[in-house]
Amino acid sequence: MGVVRVPYLLAELKERGCADESALAQVMQPGCRIGEEDLRKLAANLGLEVSELAPAPENAANTRFKAKLRGGLASFLFEYDGCFRHAEGSSHAEMLGIEQEDDIGLPSRAADAMLLEKTLYQVIARAKYMLGKIDSKFVRSEQAIEFREQLAPGIFKPGYRGFRFKEAAAGDLPTVMIDGRKFNCVASIARAHGLDPVTVRRRIADTGKAADKLSNDEWKLILAKKKGKGKPFTYLDRTYSNIAQFCREHQLNTNLVYQKVKERADSADEEFWGLIIETCKRKN
Repeated sequence: MGVVRVPYLLAELKERGCADESALAQVMQPGCRIGEEDLRKLAANLGLEVSELAPAPENAANTRFKAKLRGGLASFLFEYDGCFRHAEGSSHAEMLGIEQEDDIGLPSRAADAMLLEKTLYQVIARAKYMLGKIDSKFVRSEQAIEFREQLAPGIFKPGYRGFRFKEAAAGDLPTVMIDGRKFNCVASIARAHGLDPVTVRRRIADTGKAADKLSNDEWKLILAKKKGKGKPFTYLDRTYSNIAQFCREHQLNTNLVYQKVKERADSADEEFWGLIIETCKRKN
């Protein structure tokens, strides 16, 4: 059974007043994915269509981006007549040296065929590379703001123009320097350090100082992540730099692990980690 990427699922469920985050965490997989069967069961329980919980990307994508994506090579690959999109009639195909073969068009010249073959291999290699990058970005989005529709790490809202893009233009605080880097808005600080902007604002307020009056050491305390998510720990003589690495190597459901571990990562014993491995396996 396959998996589906559903970054907007939580927001959709919350809008309908039926979000059970603990139950959802048990079926979600890293990278904002969910098993197709789990998604169908969830939709059936709510009396909804699967498409309402997981809209097709082509229905939600930016129209300009879609138009660019549907360019020359894509047109050649996906038009049923095997010709370029703006080709007019068989004379144009003949001029290009394209012959119909079943439901596709192939070059009639050996040199053209070899050029197409070379290009397609490049497309395949590039596609695999880009697919890996896309997957990594979704995995990172569970712990940091990576997309403009994110309200916070792991939480997406369709159509939302996020802090990173909205605040950065005007800036919501004076320019501050943190470890040699300049920032002019809380959102950009939070994103650079993998934190929720709301958390950063709260921690700044707790200091009782203006943001531009904080020292570099005070900023480090503000931007320190919670224990357990980024602190190294050992299991069976193997040291893990963080929980995310532990989950990847043992094929665990990251969201479920974080719920169970919380603040205990630095004090948990091997029996505890063994239990985590037994109870938090990803669903295939």
